[in-house]
Amino acid sequence: MSEKNKVKVLAVFGSYNFNTNIVGQSRGNRSKRLSSIFHILKQINPKKVLYVPTQGINAVIGGILNELKIKRTMVVPYPGFAESLPRIQRLLIKEAWNEKYSSAFFLEDGEEEVCFSRRSQLLNQATEHLVSQADAALVLHGEPQSEHLNGIVAMLEKQDKPTFIFNYDDFS
Repeated sequence: MSEKNKVKVLAVFGSYNFNTNIVGQSRGNRSKRLSSIFHILKQINPKKVLYVPTQGINAVIGGILNELKIKRTMVVPYPGFAESLPRIQRLLIKEAWNEKYSSAFFLEDGEEEVCFSRRSQLLNQATEHLVSQADAALVLHGEPQSEHLNGIVAMLEKQDKPTFIFNYDDFS
């Protein structure tokens, strides 16, 4: 990608069902997938990445961004958002926090707990925020691609954002 076409801000959307287990028989496939994601991000070479710290891909993306020394902002829908994630996912997100490269933006900030019915709405607003703030987007998925990611791709097409769609299962 030439300097003229360089992506300044990249929104990353990922599959929720990416295997984040560090041990087990799928460890080799996981390593290949992470390596391929590393190389695609290296090729795009954004100045900054925006993402919502969800389970799956977005739980491991921070570690890859650390390796590439890419600044990032985690767009958090509401305080306590990650508390509903599995423990290993929360640990991966926490371990990837790097004071030099990381920042967080809370869509809704406050002390009171967000009611269940509003959580989905805030997650959608976080997705819309990423799309509106980014120059381009990267959608990382496995097979089959989820309805959630299909909806994000449709939103990106409406916004006419350059979009990279990457199936990491092609590299396992």
